[in-house]
Amino acid sequence: MKKTAPDLSGLILAHKPCGLSSTGLVAMVKKALGGVRTGHSGTLDRFASGLMVLTTGQATGISEILLGMDKEYEAVFELGRATDTHDPEGTVVAEKSPDEVARFVAANQERILEAFLGFQGELTQIPPQYSALKLAGKRASDYARSGQTVELRGRQVRIQSRVLTLEGGRLRATIKVSSGTYIRALARDLGQALDFPVLLSELCRTAVGPFSQKDAWRPGEAGPIVLSLLSAFPDWPRLPVSDENARRIRQGGFVPVPGLGAGRNFFFLHHSGLLAWGVSTGDAYRYRRVFQ
Repeated sequence: MKKTAPDLSGLILAHKPCGLSSTGLVAMVKKALGGVRTGHSGTLDRFASGLMVLTTGQATGISEILLGMDKEYEAVFELGRATDTHDPEGTVVAEKSPDEVARFVAANQERILEAFLGFQGELTQIPPQYSALKLAGKRASDYARSGQTVELRGRQVRIQSRVLTLEGGRLRATIKVSSGTYIRALARDLGQALDFPVLLSELCRTAVGPFSQKDAWRPGEAGPIVLSLLSAFPDWPRLPVSDENARRIRQGGFVPVPGLGAGRNFFFLHHSGLLAWGVSTGDAYRYRRVFQ
């Protein structure tokens, strides 16, 4: 009897080390899974580390849900140096000596903390020039690398920060942000507020929505483990369906569902297995993915 291949559709919580590209981590996981289609729900810069939530198999459509989730980071901002990318990978555009940094921090500790914590709550943030945002089909970073400055629109973001330490010109903080927030832009804005060079020297993503870095697979370990969508989203309603309604769903037809409220995601189950993912539109719903 021919064996049925295991379903590898789901999520993988993976830790990206510093120095490894996001695409490199995706390729590593894909190879470990025997070539199963693997995607991501938000990259990390090469200098950064931390949690990436990867999607596999038929679950790749869930990426947009993950992209919209809040993110949490631990970040280190270095005073006394600034680059065009606001991180260690860019070209240095301003730099102070260690003595100048020490004197500035000693004389302005309270001002530094007040300025940093001033970027809190709901605010408008202008993305960095070196970003993946597209204008006329071209990334903003491509314009920047060719020497062009483009006007980027501000976007509404939400930021919650807590300073951990301020020592030797290095401000370490935990930061929770809404989707679309650039931590590098915080370094830029802090430098402008202080009129002193600042860059983001270290960044570690510790959480994406309910998913934590402490549960992440790391390169070199056995695995990785695929987390099923039912396990990943335990709060989404589960709607069992009959054989007849399962047939209708597989053919793209619709079946009666209880009122769930507009925008609510839910699962159809058949014989305890995941059949489809839908989202309520109020009195009706639409399919996001039919799995079986």
